[in-house]
Amino acid sequence: MTYEQKGITCRQCFIGNTYICQTKSKHHFFIFIYTGSVQTFTTPHNTTYIVEVWGAQGGDLNSFKGGLGGYCKANFNLSGTYYIHVGLNGNYSLSATESKSTPLYGGGGVSGEYNKYGMHGGGATDIRTSSVSNWQDENGLKTRFIVAGGGGANNRQYGYNSGNGGYGGGLTAGTGTSVPSPPATIVNSKYSILTGGTQTSGGTNTYYDADGTFICNYTGSYGQFGYAMAIPPPDPNTTSQHTQSGGGGGWYGGAGGYHCGGGGGSSFISGHTGCIAIAQTPLTCINGTSVMIDGGGHEWKTTSRGGSKVMPKPTGGTETGHTGNGYCIITWHPAL
Repeated sequence: MTYEQKGITCRQCFIGNTYICQTKSKHHFFIFIYTGSVQTFTTPHNTTYIVEVWGAQGGDLNSFKGGLGGYCKANFNLSGTYYIHVGLNGNYSLSATESKSTPLYGGGGVSGEYNKYGMHGGGATDIRTSSVSNWQDENGLKTRFIVAGGGGANNRQYGYNSGNGGYGGGLTAGTGTSVPSPPATIVNSKYSILTGGTQTSGGTNTYYDADGTFICNYTGSYGQFGYAMAIPPPDPNTTSQHTQSGGGGGWYGGAGGYHCGGGGGSSFISGHTGCIAIAQTPLTCINGTSVMIDGGGHEWKTTSRGGSKVMPKPTGGTETGHTGNGYCIITWHPAL
């Protein structure tokens, strides 16, 4: 196997869905792909590891695109067993028995009208110390120490107020777009503004009339800690709005709703400038080693979105925002 991102040839072992690669220079790469269930990593040595995670992209429909996933990298001193959840991309097709109110794996919000008016949000990829297999368990979510946010889904409302999903990742993830940009020019074309998750709260859903007049806040479809909410049609009450476009999963999830692309999910690296940990956050990265790039192609070195920056593509080369399912690579080198 040639591992192109590192530019080296290595021999490969394949155990379950984890690739374990060892090179002549004694690097070891532990590669985790989407499986739909928790995966474990037990350290072969109690030392420093390079940890990289990519969030999944939001779903596409016709010419409107889902937001792309974010990227995070940092060095951590690891010892013992850790639990990895790799996010699912928003182009997933639900089976007849799957719920339209339960987020996709990794927290992407589900569209109640997917393949018609919108798609699902992309799931986040994270590593945590909790062994609870249910990725959505609140106590498990509290033990995450690195998270790459997923992108929001697109929206296609048959000719008005369609839009692209917000990018995943960054301290604050992207807001979905609504075309034509508000205030809309088409009669009765009400629209939403669906924002991305932040370090302390989920994305919000604010609804407006065609002339820009505020109507209401739909709290039922706000993003949550770790995932995006989804409300299946019809609307159950006046404080909710059913989900055409799902928000992305993340440290905090993006907002979902309709007449706008979904908001992206935010990223998190414990110890990174601007990231706000909680009391249960178990680890902190080694100072100066963290990198955070959002799915729109910008780096976050401070509390503000910085200049343009491509991210490494997990299979080799570079990309501006991550496409497809999430990904995780853990690297060990004796020199670290």
